[in-house]
Amino acid sequence: MKKVLILMAILPLVIFNCSKKTTTNNYYTYPKEGAIVGIVSPPESQAQITAYLGIPIASTQIDANGYFQLSGLPLGTYSLLVQADGYHDYLSPRNIPVTGEATASVDTIFLVSVRELIASVYPQDGAQGVRVTDPIWIAFRTNMNRESLESAFQVEPTVEGSFSWYSRTKGGMDEVRFTPSTKWATNTLYQVTIDTSASDLAGIKLLEPYQFSFTTEPLQVSYTYPAHNYTWVPPNTEISIRFNADMDVESVNSAFQMVDSQMNPVTGDFSWPGSDYMRFVPHSCLFVKTAYTVTIDTTASDIQGGKLPDRYHLYFSTQPIMIEATSPRNKETWVSTSVVIRIRFNTDMDMESVNSAFHMLDSEEDDVKGAFVWPYVYWLEFQPDSSLANDETYTVTIDATAKDMHGSNMDEPLSFWFKTRPEELKNSKTKQNIFRSSNTR
Repeated sequence: MKKVLILMAILPLVIFNCSKKTTTNNYYTYPKEGAIVGIVSPPESQAQITAYLGIPIASTQIDANGYFQLSGLPLGTYSLLVQADGYHDYLSPRNIPVTGEATASVDTIFLVSVRELIASVYPQDGAQGVRVTDPIWIAFRTNMNRESLESAFQVEPTVEGSFSWYSRTKGGMDEVRFTPSTKWATNTLYQVTIDTSASDLAGIKLLEPYQFSFTTEPLQVSYTYPAHNYTWVPPNTEISIRFNADMDVESVNSAFQMVDSQMNPVTGDFSWPGSDYMRFVPHSCLFVKTAYTVTIDTTASDIQGGKLPDRYHLYFSTQPIMIEATSPRNKETWVSTSVVIRIRFNTDMDMESVNSAFHMLDSEEDDVKGAFVWPYVYWLEFQPDSSLANDETYTVTIDATAKDMHGSNMDEPLSFWFKTRPEELKNSKTKQNIFRSSNTR
């Protein structure tokens, strides 16, 4: 009797928990209706959503946040039509399954304004001083028919170029970059037009041509070496000048002038590593501690006829006579006894004056005799007549009487020292001990 009572108590609970389902041959049967939910952007569009199953089935309007829900839909595979005043209609493919097992959710639907198929452009309309190397960027609010856009794109004055496309994942929007085959002309107004043949993938076209314009920067010098007003320039320097446009070489060479502080012209040779990049190599090293002025007048022009709006000036001054490098280095130890002394100056030197100013002494201040060799006018080599002593300190000095090729003296003497390596030991084991001990210091 107790068992019967227990079963009677449990049975209503089972019936209650299964009340939302019916059973046929031990299989569940789900409800024969379902729902579709989603979001439409922008929410202020107040869009109307209609669900189609071949024919219109249900309709609703988005709320203030753009959210919508279509409920009580018969089972099937639906498409959605989204409509709003001032926006292009959106029709989804018929691929939204309503099975009744779960609410169908769709990705955010982005509506395209009939006035704003194009979201943004660069350069912005009316921009001034646009770099001649900058491309044109156009961002869209939807996926575009790319061939139609490229055909509808025009630039005046006419410029050849290429298109590169990029997809922005959010909302499936496109961007395109137009890169001209050559740099834009300097100081030029360009008008860009996209006519009404441009369309998106749904075939929706611009209602009217889209236009914007920009003006490029004037012809100018973008880089120099030495830098303007630099006061520590090596006398053996070359002048490098880069422009922001491809230049007419002859016009720039003719417009170039370089003078010292006494207005004496500096002669030299021109070279052009690139169409926008020139070098001027003086025929001789510049004077030390001297101010120089480089001028490019307004007759210089680029290959498209643009001219410098103002005369360009570059000012700099040079170093005194200096030693750029020595071998051996100052305070170097374990130097070979058969070493050749090498000294490199920052300018071309008067060789006889340097030879006379050169001294090399050992630790007892005895002169080291040898021969002078000048591989270059700025490079001295001193070859001792015999091998140097082992484990000995030597000092090399060049007195301030040394002069450059223009007759200027060094401001102060140069002096450096080095030490030769110890005498080589015949006992290899002892050698190994020396190296081992030196490595552990």
